[in-house]
Amino acid sequence: MKDLNHLYTGQPALYEKQFDVTGFEWISVNDRDNSVLVYARKGEDEKDVILVVLNMTPVAREDYAIGVSAAGLERSAEQRCGTVFWQWRGEHGVN
Repeated sequence: MKDLNHLYTGQPALYEKQFDVTGFEWISVNDRDNSVLVYARKGEDEKDVILVVLNMTPVAREDYAIGVSAAGLERSAEQRCGTVFWQWRGEHGVN
């Protein structure tokens, strides 16, 4: 829980627009075959975007493709408690 709280408070995209419709965007909601949901959370700065990918099965999805369009994406990952947290920063966020 401590790691999750640290992630939440350290990422403006997760809290700045939490009650604003512009702070959330569905990316993929129709992949029933793989049971995967993808959405973006957005902060005040258009570079603050968190892409959340939820695999709702115990089956690993190797090389799973996610369609995002953003220039200059920067990717970093943190792994804690068996969960990988990726952070994407782009000039235009997720569109």
